[in-house]
Amino acid sequence: QAQHLVARGSCLGFVMVEAGKGVSHKQGATDCGCVAGLKSTVSPKTAKPASGTGKDKGLPTDSKVLHGIKWPALVRSEAQLAAFRALPCRADDVFVATYPKCGIHEVHKLCQLILKVESLMFPAEFNKWEEGPVWTGKGAGKGDLPHADIPAPRIVATHVPVDFLPSEIAKLGCRVVYVVREPKDVLVSYYHDSQSNPFIETPPTLEAFAEAFIAGASLDVETSTKGGAYLGGYATHVLQYVKAARAGGKIYLMSYDRLLENPHTEIAGLAKFLGADLDAEGLEAVRSQGSFASMQALATKKEEDETGSGAFANQKDEGSPQIQWGKGERGYGEKTLGAEQARRADEAFGAAFASISDVFATVPAQDNAGRGWFSCSFRIPGSIPCCSGRDASLK
Repeated sequence: QAQHLVARGSCLGFVMVEAGKGVSHKQGATDCGCVAGLKSTVSPKTAKPASGTGKDKGLPTDSKVLHGIKWPALVRSEAQLAAFRALPCRADDVFVATYPKCGIHEVHKLCQLILKVESLMFPAEFNKWEEGPVWTGKGAGKGDLPHADIPAPRIVATHVPVDFLPSEIAKLGCRVVYVVREPKDVLVSYYHDSQSNPFIETPPTLEAFAEAFIAGASLDVETSTKGGAYLGGYATHVLQYVKAARAGGKIYLMSYDRLLENPHTEIAGLAKFLGADLDAEGLEAVRSQGSFASMQALATKKEEDETGSGAFANQKDEGSPQIQWGKGERGYGEKTLGAEQARRADEAFGAAFASISDVFATVPAQDNAGRGWFSCSFRIPGSIPCCSGRDASLK
């Protein structure tokens, strides 16, 4: 089940040039002006940031378009992205990568439990790497933490598209775990996150956010960005990682839905990729300690200890911005969206992911009738539901 990553070239081959209020880029020698039509490269946040976060701490709260891609506010500049791409790596580093709201906290925790290390859980691209190879405000007493001082193996979380990963990953053969999730669940979870997270725009309605997210089913980054999608859109984000996996480096493709349905099998596969051999007792310990409910309870306890309240960041205007908790369950998107929006999301992402249906296929335990596997909830147009099963691998 191990798949592979080759990080290739510079950041999508884009060279930024100013173009009035918008931004265009060059790919090779051809100036395509891909986002020059945008009214602004900065999108104002319309909601009040959570107390203790955002503007009252001097943190950015506006999205930016950099390299033709819309980024959350903590990604401040091209220099920051370039410094992350130049980040020194070790051969035993592990990178956990996802589009936002695809289970990064849970899988990052599973990697810590499997490898028996404690590692910082914070999307790495948000750090101020342009100021040096240190984690700003993440050390003892909230001082800086040198990246080189983190014990091996370091487990680094990130949401960046594949071409923005540190360039040394390919050279050193670092392991990368990439996690996907059913698109409608990502959509609704990301919407709820936007209602409290001061570092992404607050849409006026779920319907408005859905339109922007569905724009991200386009395989054209310019179209996705103009439509309001973050990080080039969910479809392109996933497909770029799968393309890199098929090119042959070190990447393990996981489905958050499969993890929820059949955790022991998924954790065993992840452990094998990470070079760990877990017996049945070890698997159960990792499953129990790494479950969404267990992590949420520990985070609540930590916030109570540090702030005197159990407020979570997804309760509007309260709590810490460090972890945004959703529901961590399957099928919530289908239940929350209107029928027409759910249909449009299925149609758009079904078409986008038609060639990689095995990546999304879910494999719960067999039902009582012995009918076996069932698939993800979105449908691939013109085909049966994606039912290739757990053992299907990319060729």
